[in-house]
Order: sequence, then C-alpha cells, then structure tokens
Amino acid sequence: MDRASKEPLSDLHILVVDDNPTFLEVCEVMLRSLGAKAIATANSGADAYYKLSVTGPGVERVVDCVLCDYNMANGNGLQLLQSVRTGQVKYFRPDASFILMTANPSVEVIETAAGLDASGFLANR
Repeated sequence: MDRASKEPLSDLHILVVDDNPTFLEVCEVMLRSLGAKAIATANSGADAYYKLSVTGPGVERVVDCVLCDYNMANGNGLQLLQSVRTGQVKYFRPDASFILMTANPSVEVIETAAGLDASGFLANR
C-alpha cells in the first residue's frame, strides 16, 4: 500500500474558514490526524477571498478544498462560494471542492448553496 492510499488527504491543500478560532484549531488538528499536510485558515469570508486571490512568495499552491462556515461577519460562506464559482477568484481550481458548514441550517441556505454548486454541506444541530 503506497503512502497516498494510507493518507488520502496528504496531497490536498485545504482552506478552513471560520470566525471561531477554537473551531479553526479543532478542524486543523482533525485534518492533520487524517493525513492533511497543507492546511491554511481564514477568519472570515473576506480573509479567505484575499488568501484565495493572492499568489507569489509564501503561497504554497492553489487550494484544492475549502471548508467554510456559513454564518460569519465580514463575508459569509455563501458570498465566498458565489465568488469562487463565478470566477472572481483567480487562483481557485474550477474542480475544487467547497463544503459549506453551519450550526443552523435552513432550507433556503441549503438550496442557495446547491444552486451555487457547493460540493457538500455539513450541518451541526
């Protein structure tokens, strides 16, 4: 069994977006325990948009997967999803995964996320 099959997340660059620093830390620890090595974090949709839009020294590579909270000040998850799916973010793979997370799901949010081609939706009730 090769290394990639043991650690399927090892080759992915993942961006976790949430305005709760404790949740960001927990997500990063969990992803690392699953074999992820390239993990970036952002504390708002605006911060994530900036991190997805820059390239150059210090930027490892294009993000493969975004795990993003829905309910944040300064740019919510749907706004970020819309930005990446409509091509406003230059350095985002078109086939990259975007998973929207929320503690308070509503039919409207789920339908909007699906309409914007979210790859998945995680709800914690």
